[in-house]
Amino acid sequence: MDNYGKETIKNFCKGLLLKPKADVLKKTFSTQLKNVKISSINNFLNKIFVREDINDSDNLIKLLNFIKLNNPKKNLAYQLTKDKKLNKLIWISDRMKANFDNFGDVILFDTTFKTNRFKLSLGIFLGISNNGKNSFFGITLLYNESEESFIWAFQKFNFFMKKEPITFVSDQDPAILAATQKIFPTTKLKICEWHVANIFKKNLIYLKKFENLHDIPKMFEKLIFSKDFENDY
Repeated sequence: MDNYGKETIKNFCKGLLLKPKADVLKKTFSTQLKNVKISSINNFLNKIFVREDINDSDNLIKLLNFIKLNNPKKNLAYQLTKDKKLNKLIWISDRMKANFDNFGDVILFDTTFKTNRFKLSLGIFLGISNNGKNSFFGITLLYNESEESFIWAFQKFNFFMKKEPITFVSDQDPAILAATQKIFPTTKLKICEWHVANIFKKNLIYLKKFENLHDIPKMFEKLIFSKDFENDY
């Protein structure tokens, strides 16, 4: 690629927060980049948009500032540390908001997933649509899984959604349970069956010596879903 082509791409990318696609640039500047391969354009873009951890974090903060500046009503909130690093983030798209309006009676909040690069916990607000499919209500990134962090996320979620769910399903993390009771006082709190089953198996590992160990999952399922248990519960 000659200097003319490089300058064309550099001038186009000035002020951009995200890397454009090489094929789009090729079509947009068909004259200036006529004899340049897409792979060469992509390699040059990678040099401009360096993907280091700190740059990714800074670019995300710039993007969040840009979004809030151009659309103050966007369902987006974040918090920075004293040294201007991302500490907390919650984002709810218009589609997610519509999903919650239609299917938000029951929320499943899960923090099973972690982000390895920034050491932030990924929390997902999830529900079930009328077709029995997953329906996303929102996502949050948290520096730690403390009660204070969950309170912040739940407060923001409640503010954006304008209503409390009827039922809130999560694991038995004490911090989540405490935050839920403070922010959603009228909401019924339930423990996720999957987490209960995992804890059940983990704590009863000593039963391996019994021959009928393979029957334990069936016995557990029968216990949870029996009519007597449902009535008593």
